[in-house]
Amino acid sequence: MMRGSRLFSVLVAAGLALVVAAPALADHTGVAATILVQHNGKQIAEYGAVGSCSSASPTQCGVVVTVHSRDANRFQRWCPNGDRTMDLTIAAGNGAMPFSCQGPSGWSVSGSVRLDPFGATHSEDVQVHLVVSP
Repeated sequence: MMRGSRLFSVLVAAGLALVVAAPALADHTGVAATILVQHNGKQIAEYGAVGSCSSASPTQCGVVVTVHSRDANRFQRWCPNGDRTMDLTIAAGNGAMPFSCQGPSGWSVSGSVRLDPFGATHSEDVQVHLVVSP
């Protein structure tokens, strides 16, 4: 009986060591983006999409968000690039990067890109190429 008890203790200890040694969620399988259009703080429209990362380099990702043409034009006019793209960097150890573009008369386009699954992080900066498509 004593021998079986010792074997059981050893197996439990080995199993516990495996659970403790298992890595936490520390990487991502893709990216997700959310875009909000607001007027005077009131949400007018919300869009979202899921994108992917390069299999050769998981720090290079892209996502295409389909929006109404009027909102694509707002993004193009109000955001820094002057086109329908934006390159964002999710810093190492973080899971998301917000952005905000101000328009006239209380209008704005804002949102974020985040690593997918939700809560994932990466040990290096992750470059995300966001494309807004009407």
